[in-house]
Amino acid sequence: MKTKVLFIGLAAIILAAGCKKDDGNGGGKFDANPPKLFINGEDVWKDTLKFTLSPEMFLDFEVEDDQETRSLSMSKLDEGLVYYDGNLINNTSVDISGVDNGQLRFRALEAGTFSFFLTVKDPDERSSTALVEIIALDNLRPQARLNLQQTGANSPYEVRISAAGSTDADAAWGGAVAQYEYTLEGFYTTTTVRDYIDYIYPEPGRYTIILRVQDNEGAWSEPVSKEIVVQ
Repeated sequence: MKTKVLFIGLAAIILAAGCKKDDGNGGGKFDANPPKLFINGEDVWKDTLKFTLSPEMFLDFEVEDDQETRSLSMSKLDEGLVYYDGNLINNTSVDISGVDNGQLRFRALEAGTFSFFLTVKDPDERSSTALVEIIALDNLRPQARLNLQQTGANSPYEVRISAAGSTDADAAWGGAVAQYEYTLEGFYTTTTVRDYIDYIYPEPGRYTIILRVQDNEGAWSEPVSKEIVVQ
């Protein structure tokens, strides 16, 4: 009899140890682990946007937790705003009970670097934090590259003037070269969307060509120049 009682007692202890406490809000059972928070699948999210083209960025968040009741809060952020479901959450918190994923809208008020923490917390004050770092770029000037070649395609003195190697420093974030300004010193200046022109010089000689390029926000590069000996 004593052996049977002892066995029942041990079984009860084992079962009790394996039980999970009720969450108190109708969500069933839960463990003692804190919730997990991810921004675009990461707990540290870093990205860059071009402030002058679009000051906004959307961030997808995901919460892993076995409790339904939870809140999302954010640290203080200067010169930037973060919204969830139309509500500003800078330096405050919002109820996200029952929400496992959603979207935040970040808006930079000026160019610069922005760092802030997002924290999800359950009813037992267990929490998880994700770090967001966003660089909002101001417009960067393009860079002109000039290449000259005497082709003689239609005349012995024909030269191809190419700006095809020109780039915009912030091309990865929407910047682009939009126009090319060619100055054929002593002859004429022309602005075009073409990245090359062909020009026939009137006679052999040493000629200087100057190039500037303009990006899609109106900024001009520093001019570059080269000489070619036409013969």
